[in-house]
Amino acid sequence: MPTRSSAFRTLLAGSLAFGLLGGSTRISRLEDDPTIYVQPLEGEMPSYYSNYNSSWVPLHRYDDFVAPQTGTLTQLTFWGKGWNFLQDDDCSLDGKVSNFIIDFYTWQTSILCEWTPVTLIQRFVIPRSSVTKVFENPTGKLQYRYTLTLPDGFDIVEDEKYGMLVMAVLNDHSDPCVFVWSSASTVTGGAAWWLDTTNETCTPSGSDQAFALYMAICVGDTDDNGEVGVNDLL
Repeated sequence: MPTRSSAFRTLLAGSLAFGLLGGSTRISRLEDDPTIYVQPLEGEMPSYYSNYNSSWVPLHRYDDFVAPQTGTLTQLTFWGKGWNFLQDDDCSLDGKVSNFIIDFYTWQTSILCEWTPVTLIQRFVIPRSSVTKVFENPTGKLQYRYTLTLPDGFDIVEDEKYGMLVMAVLNDHSDPCVFVWSSASTVTGGAAWWLDTTNETCTPSGSDQAFALYMAICVGDTDDNGEVGVNDLL
C-alpha cells in the first residue's frame, strides 16, 4: 500500500486544528470524535448490487464525496446486506464473502453519468474477517452496518472531490446471494451510479449510497518523543 509522504505529513501538521464544517454531510469535528463525513442510511429506498465477481449481477457501484478537510482517512463504514438475485429476497452473506474491496479515485465530470472516476489512487482489499458487522433495523427492514480500518490510511485534501467504489468479493461467483449497498437519505454531490462490467457502460440512478468516513485523532504524545505532531495520530 502507498504510504504517506513527508510532504503530506508537513501539510497535515498545519491542519491539526479542525474547525466547524458546513453542509448537510460535513459535521462538526469534536475532539474525541473521528467522524468527518456521513451520508446517512435511508432504510426504505432500494439497495444496489456491487460485487467484484458475481456471475448473476456483474455490477459495480460508485459514489463520490468532497473532502471536508485535509488529513488521513483511517476507517470507513458502509451499510448493506445480502440479497438473493433469484429469489428476490434477503439472504445471509455469512461465509459467502472473502473480502471487501474499497477503491478511491480522482473525480471528473461526465455527460452520461454526471461524474466519473478517472485514476485509481488507492485500493484496499480487506478480509471479511477484519470487517465488523452490526445489525440495524431503523425502518423495519434488514440492514447491517459494516466498519473497517484502512491500512496505512488514505490521504485526502480539503475540498477535493473523490470517487469511491465499495464491492464484495464472493467465495462463489455463481452464488445468487450477493452483496447490496444501502441507499443514503439524500443525494450529496454527484449521484451514485452502476458500472456494468460486461459492456463497461454506466447507468445513473438518482440516489446516493450510505457510508461514513473517519479520520485519525491526535490525543497527545503517543509516540513518547516529547512532541505532539502527526506521528501521534491514532
